[in-house]
Amino acid sequence: MKLFHLKANILLMILLFAGMTLAANVTEKDGKYYFSDRLIVKLKTAQGDFVQMPGFLAEKAERYSFYQVEKSFEHKSKSTRSSSELDKYITLYFSAPYDAEFLASKLNSNPEIEWAGPWYLDEIFFTPNDPEFSTQYSLAITEAEAAWDINTGSSDVVIAINDTGVDWDHPDLAANIWENSAEANGSPGVDDDNNGYIDDIRGWDFGGLTGTPDNDPMEDQPDHGSLVAGIASAVTNNGVGVASIGFSCTIMPVKTSQDDIRSNTGIALISHGYQGIIYAADNGADVINLSWGGAPFSMANKDIVDYAIEQGALVVASSGNSNSTEEFYPADYFGVLSIGASNQTDNRWSASNYGTWLDVVAPGSMIYSTWQDDDYTTANGTSMSAPFVAGLAGLAMSEHTSYNALQIAELIRVNCDNIDGQNPGYEYLLGSGRVNAAKTLGKTVSKSVRYIEAEFIDMGDGDGILEPGEQVEIALDMFNYLDAVSALNVEISTSSGAVTLQNSSWSAGAVNANSAFDNGGNHFTFQVASGAATNTEVDLRLTYTDGSYSSFQWLTVMINPSYATLSGNNIRVTVTSKGNIGFNDYYNNTQGEGFKYMDGPNLLYEGGFMYGTGADKLVNCVRGQNTDFADDDFNTIRQFTLSAPGSVADEQGFAIFNDDNAGGAKLGIRTDLHTFSFGGDEDNNYVVMKYILYNASDNPINGLYAGLYFDWDIEESDYEANSVGYDNTNNFGYAFNTDNSPDSTYIATALISSTDYGFYGLDNAGTPFEIYNDFTDQEKWTMLSSGVSSTSISDADISVAVSGGPYNIPAGDYIDVAFVVAAAYYLPDVSDAVVAARNKYSSLVTGIEETGDGIIPAEYSLSQNYPNPFNPETTIRFSVVEDTEVSLKVFDILGREVANLVENHMRPGEYSVKFNGENLSSGIYFYRIEAGSFSAIRKMMILK
Repeated sequence: MKLFHLKANILLMILLFAGMTLAANVTEKDGKYYFSDRLIVKLKTAQGDFVQMPGFLAEKAERYSFYQVEKSFEHKSKSTRSSSELDKYITLYFSAPYDAEFLASKLNSNPEIEWAGPWYLDEIFFTPNDPEFSTQYSLAITEAEAAWDINTGSSDVVIAINDTGVDWDHPDLAANIWENSAEANGSPGVDDDNNGYIDDIRGWDFGGLTGTPDNDPMEDQPDHGSLVAGIASAVTNNGVGVASIGFSCTIMPVKTSQDDIRSNTGIALISHGYQGIIYAADNGADVINLSWGGAPFSMANKDIVDYAIEQGALVVASSGNSNSTEEFYPADYFGVLSIGASNQTDNRWSASNYGTWLDVVAPGSMIYSTWQDDDYTTANGTSMSAPFVAGLAGLAMSEHTSYNALQIAELIRVNCDNIDGQNPGYEYLLGSGRVNAAKTLGKTVSKSVRYIEAEFIDMGDGDGILEPGEQVEIALDMFNYLDAVSALNVEISTSSGAVTLQNSSWSAGAVNANSAFDNGGNHFTFQVASGAATNTEVDLRLTYTDGSYSSFQWLTVMINPSYATLSGNNIRVTVTSKGNIGFNDYYNNTQGEGFKYMDGPNLLYEGGFMYGTGADKLVNCVRGQNTDFADDDFNTIRQFTLSAPGSVADEQGFAIFNDDNAGGAKLGIRTDLHTFSFGGDEDNNYVVMKYILYNASDNPINGLYAGLYFDWDIEESDYEANSVGYDNTNNFGYAFNTDNSPDSTYIATALISSTDYGFYGLDNAGTPFEIYNDFTDQEKWTMLSSGVSSTSISDADISVAVSGGPYNIPAGDYIDVAFVVAAAYYLPDVSDAVVAARNKYSSLVTGIEETGDGIIPAEYSLSQNYPNPFNPETTIRFSVVEDTEVSLKVFDILGREVANLVENHMRPGEYSVKFNGENLSSGIYFYRIEAGSFSAIRKMMILK
């Protein structure tokens, strides 16, 4: 062991990393790293080998400075489903100062793009330790010697080390290093095997020192990959250095880092890991080890993993070193064997990730292995655990030659040692346990049943949203990977109080080996609890038993989401409990449907409610100064729910929220949101959104503006060909696509509760201000408070704000602010919809406010109006105990009816309604409520 030389290497690393900064073309944000000058784009249709920029992207080239396009993924296979998916990807380079994540989110709404995302960089996971001799407990605790008595591994089994490179001439690695014989025996400078890589005799270096690839996958400096390679398959029984679980299996070095691309702390980043997966799979790797990860879900990366699996490779990935249960990629992609770390006593290594998505754990603490430049070191981390399992997989493949890659993965998983007893608090969260090599090679357990797809069927209102009180069925597609089962029983359980299981057991009986089946004849069922919290993720555990065989698998579902989609007429639009419109999860935009007309494509990128009295008192829920995130100023009091039919409309929605999350901008307003959708020829092209703003503070609120913000992407052809106009006759703003194709949609927005009109159109790219990189409170205030202005924009990516104000709200009082959002194929039709909405709104009972925060009152009541005497307006409060018809009327002293305030079917709650006596004379009046069997009368006085 070259102890002095290793210390010198570590000192060199410290000196190099001390002044390390990120490469110019790399962005680090919130712990994520990605190239700042390129995107990966999946088109709806594949291009050929000679890629050119599609026309719809070329049209955007000047705006976004797109300057180059390349085919993203070269691969050999041309016949599989996944290979055809990879052929749809292009890499798009740009030089404009736009954030790659934000730009990708905008491109994702284009109908010709299936998916777009940044080119993420992944982190390696290990903690260097002092180099000292280790007894390699990992081999003893997993019974490696007993496994070697069965098989010592075959050089025909290839384990790809997709990492920072491998010290391939290391004396403890060299004899096990892969050789590409076609290139080794071929002509220099020629791609002898036609795999697209010239002279790749020992593998390939995708990153090189500064981004230029080459055919030498040697580590540039002591980083990570040589350590990983030795754990998987250092040469064993050679009298040198260390032994490895893979023993005689072959190592394929695939270098996927670039020496000058490193984290802020100087750690090498994996910049070409997924290209390396393709290379390994195309060149015969049986196992592909990935001791890195951390980037968010990526469709491109998932498709590459699918491709490797279809080529017959087993993908093994570390789970990360964050002591977290968060899903982690690539480990959590379907088909990947995800690996956590344990220590010498079978306890979870303290930093190892864990959770319902983990498959197995393996030794990852104090692991001694090979190190770059013919050395050795000791390290900790899930980076150490993954190659141990990769080496075990190679060993198992050498023995069980008839098994495919997924069967080998299952063989490893079901033959683990259960270590839950040593890890209280982590039961069922460490996968199937710590791997056992002897059991795996000896096939101690050879049964493995798993579900591969689950469908949750809404048996309540059928809208697919699992809401309180609804019954849900679970349909499972399943697969038996290994030996046949004769009396399989499947049970489902949960510790969550958010659901009550009903049908929780199913006897599947006999199932043949390597075959698919389902529970179509006996769906599991549960009921969502009436008090289930919003956005609750429920973990359900499936337990499989057949004689002595027992295994489990997790299934997760979200119930009671804090959003719902209006669908009462030709418009579908998602509304949330915190003021957002379109989607609940800006900017991923996966929770919700956006805004659709006539079941067409989504036309809305982002929408939301905002109000304020100035730039320093601006409350909102749309993107903020950091456009990666939406401002989160609203706090939910009552979740948004839909009723169909409603009391006054074919479909009504209701939510309550306040501005408690706004910090110093808080005004002390509680907002009751009511939405209305109507059927019928005159009313089926609009929705009404009414906001009752109650001043819950002790001070008056003056000079308030309130409005809705929308970033429309009307993109039947191209959302950057959107335009904005304004109808001065009927007082509404509208957006449309300039191409004006036959199915192009006009979308109108207007204030309908008063004549304090405000409308502001914006070219997002910079007229009069740009909001791609930041959207400040001052800019939002400008859009809210500028009246009707900036009303004509052509051929741009546009946003609009529709607003009303200024308003004054005395302490304890409230105002109504209502808007219409309408859509139609022609401008006259959308104008008719706005007019119809104003007419409908004037006939609605718009003064009713639900005030009880969702609490069902104990008894019916009718309170004394306040103020009393009054002039001209007063408030009447009442309580309803059950769903019933409610009538609230006002009579003069002679018993003549002078006002009908409420005549509706109403649900349980506490309500208030305003009565305006401006047209009545001074005197005594009576108001009477009738609700079910309850009736009450009170007296009030108008004093002028």
